[in-house]
Amino acid sequence: MALLESTRAWAMARYQKRSRSRGGRVPGSIPSSRTASRSQRSFFSNAAASRQDMPVETSVPSVRLIRRPISTCKSPRKFLLAWPCCRTASMNSRSWSMPGLRPLASSSRSRGEVETCSVMLTGSSSLYGIMRATRGERCSASCPIRGPCNMNRLFSPGFLSVSLWCFFSVLPGLPHLPTCHADDSPTGLQNSVKVTGPTRLDWEFVASGFKPAERALGAYDSSKQQFQLYVPKTYDAKKTWPLIVFVSPGDAPMGWRYWQQVCTEQGILFCAAHGAGNNCPPGKRIRIILDMFDQVRRTFSIDPQRTYISGFSGGGRMACTIGFHLPEHFAGVLPIGGTNPLPRLDYLRHRLADRQSVALVTGEKDFNRVEHDQFLGPLLQELGIRSRVWVVPGLGHAVPEAKVLDEVVRWLDEDQKRRRDDARDRPDFAALASEDAAAGRAAQLLKAAREELKQDNRVWRGVTLLQGVVARFGKTDAGREAAKLLEEIKNDPRKLNLAGEQGGKDERRYLQAQARAFERRGDRATALQLWKVLAEEHPAAPEGKKAAEEIRRLTGQLGSEPFLGLGLKGQTNLIDAILPGGPADRAGLRKGDRLRSVHGVRIGAPADLRAAMSKLKPGAKIAVQVDRDDKTLTFMLEVGTRPME
Repeated sequence: MALLESTRAWAMARYQKRSRSRGGRVPGSIPSSRTASRSQRSFFSNAAASRQDMPVETSVPSVRLIRRPISTCKSPRKFLLAWPCCRTASMNSRSWSMPGLRPLASSSRSRGEVETCSVMLTGSSSLYGIMRATRGERCSASCPIRGPCNMNRLFSPGFLSVSLWCFFSVLPGLPHLPTCHADDSPTGLQNSVKVTGPTRLDWEFVASGFKPAERALGAYDSSKQQFQLYVPKTYDAKKTWPLIVFVSPGDAPMGWRYWQQVCTEQGILFCAAHGAGNNCPPGKRIRIILDMFDQVRRTFSIDPQRTYISGFSGGGRMACTIGFHLPEHFAGVLPIGGTNPLPRLDYLRHRLADRQSVALVTGEKDFNRVEHDQFLGPLLQELGIRSRVWVVPGLGHAVPEAKVLDEVVRWLDEDQKRRRDDARDRPDFAALASEDAAAGRAAQLLKAAREELKQDNRVWRGVTLLQGVVARFGKTDAGREAAKLLEEIKNDPRKLNLAGEQGGKDERRYLQAQARAFERRGDRATALQLWKVLAEEHPAAPEGKKAAEEIRRLTGQLGSEPFLGLGLKGQTNLIDAILPGGPADRAGLRKGDRLRSVHGVRIGAPADLRAAMSKLKPGAKIAVQVDRDDKTLTFMLEVGTRPME
């Protein structure tokens, strides 16, 4: 306020002095570029307007600033000078020129209305508005100046004080303001971009693996969601651009400081949602992320063959869930420090093998490392899905430096040709430009299934696609038609035989790969169950005979393996299962307890529990601490052995 008052006083004194020198009258024309003073050529802006999507008005009645994108801005730092060059149809044509200024836009209007030419002066940022005024005649209804307009109002004390105040207020923050590109969208980093509408993507399908209560949205409003966005300064809508969608583990976006160098050097768009952290219910979290993603797709020219989804820790798990369910939209998945398993539908696994690349990044000391290099990485390799594991030396549970991320993105980009060939050869799988209705996507997949069924060596692929259409879009016309086709295949001996042979081979491969992955992760019990399924379903096949041998081996090992008889929820330390009559049940532990430590080893996730159990032997008496009802309780427990059934 002190600066504003002092500026106002200076402007008033200058105004009065100038009026006296010219006979008490301020000239009614804009001074030429040669005679204009520095104050008269001042440019102004409003720092708050850079984060709003609405007009911003000053308190000066004769001046109105309207936030408006610059359509010809090429410099990283520009100011839009609110210097009107106005005339009406009744006036003689006249133009105003100033050194360093260049017209941006002009529009001819009918008699009594204004032609406005906004001009731009090198020196600052992106967006700031126009003033409308005329000389000696009534403006249009949109003009903020009441009564006959006069150019001398432009140099009133109020105008000068506001101009100078805005200039000195905004100047220190110029490096942080976004710039504009030729498509009227800001470039650079924007911390809070609003979502304008709900996603067109099938978020409910992505969330279908979670419990109904976890999928519920409650009072959700897409228009209230915001996200962080980076757009390269060289962005041109005539080309398609790569995009990285980042999922943060917390509610505040945290990925930009790690991705900044990669995105700026390689020209990659980047977005990360607000309010989509690990504490957000899974269904709502998926919806927020896909609202953001579809907003970026609607606004910018995005290359689906170079669109990657990434995330850290719990965000990496969510990135896997979304990317694996929507392979038509995400060409690559890049989880860091946390993963999630493959989806249950076979056709999605096939599509991942057709076009997706998975880059698994973990630290040498990361407590979730086993998920990357022992479980998911080898599993994807066995299933024919292009993948690679990065174990960063010396890194714990953290995001690696830009050098590693740059290498990962370049590896993802190396697979572009295969993805583009797939999009050309199988156009029915491609992402739809507009996905407003599930029926369109269902019809697209149904058409792809029919094409697959025409080839004898791909009958099983066609069957899995039909199963996918029924599972995702069962209530649509395409879903009902897919169910009908499945019945026809069951009644066609030749097709049924082909599907059985191809499907059996696919199932055996998948069961083997899963069983090995779970054992590498330390979950021998689950591995044993998978081997049993394989042996029962395919006893005569070589894989079935191999499964029988694995069952005998694992049964002997599990008989001497330490066992507590409890299970944890997801990747937390919350006990959500207690085996009746097991060691934990006998000691007094309950479902809902939060496991703090086992035999002195602090427990935060299942990986910690497995590490603690690896040091124990059946019969050992240990102390187990849990949190229950805001209290920490200690129980003495005797380690048991796992029951075989």
